[in-house]
Amino acid sequence: MKALDIDVPDLTVERVGTFDVVLFLGVFYHLFDPIDGLRRAASLAREVLVVVTHIDLNEVDRPAMVYYPADELAGDSTNWWGPNVLLMQALLKELGFARIDYTSTPRPTFHAWRSDAMRAP
Repeated sequence: MKALDIDVPDLTVERVGTFDVVLFLGVFYHLFDPIDGLRRAASLAREVLVVVTHIDLNEVDRPAMVYYPADELAGDSTNWWGPNVLLMQALLKELGFARIDYTSTPRPTFHAWRSDAMRAP
């Protein structure tokens, strides 16, 4: 195994391979194109993708995401997006995950499973 210093747009199966479990922790909301980044991470996950991200707009009853210009979110100009839970679930299903488990504590975390093969009962 070797360490790679690689940007999300460069993540491809050809470049890094595939893995049973892929961690996408605190990355989604920092990307200018977060859906493409999520798609790339998902393509590397044979079984499980774990996503930790900032969540917003949960009062909206359909998949949605808010854009934060400048440093509007927590004074950090690299915080671009706030998806709601429904959007993350819809995107993960669209990317081929059959089951999505969500927990809000201690951080908003999605465990996306392609099958129940690795999922504990």
